[in-house]
Amino acid sequence: MRILLAAAALLPFAATPAAAQQWYRVGGSDTTMSYVDLGSLRTLGDRIVGDVESVYVQPIGEGIIAARIRTEFNCTDKSFRTLEYSYFAPGGKYLRTEPSDTLNDVKRPKPGSINEAIMDFACFRKGGTAVADPFTDAPAQF
Repeated sequence: MRILLAAAALLPFAATPAAAQQWYRVGGSDTTMSYVDLGSLRTLGDRIVGDVESVYVQPIGEGIIAARIRTEFNCTDKSFRTLEYSYFAPGGKYLRTEPSDTLNDVKRPKPGSINEAIMDFACFRKGGTAVADPFTDAPAQF
């Protein structure tokens, strides 16, 4: 009985499974498509932190076809910071994650830019088209 009570007392501290990814295409160009994972967005104080993914028409650098960018949005201030980057090869094969070189830079999206569309979706759920997977959706958009 004591074991059951102890286990029940620890339940609130148990790790919860990661939220399922819920990707939305928010815009792009003839070389890059951009997506926001609605399932990753978390409110932390007056900010929202979540994942943005850019998929490229052609691999860049060391065969990178996509970058998932952990981003912090300040919706009130209309600004954002990039926290870390995860890189992927064709087919979605994970390559590596590294901290952002511009972690301390506060950026403001230019009107009409993809960054503005990303922020509008992350902050206000404005725009966006639900997709199953950015890696399969992007090639159809180019």
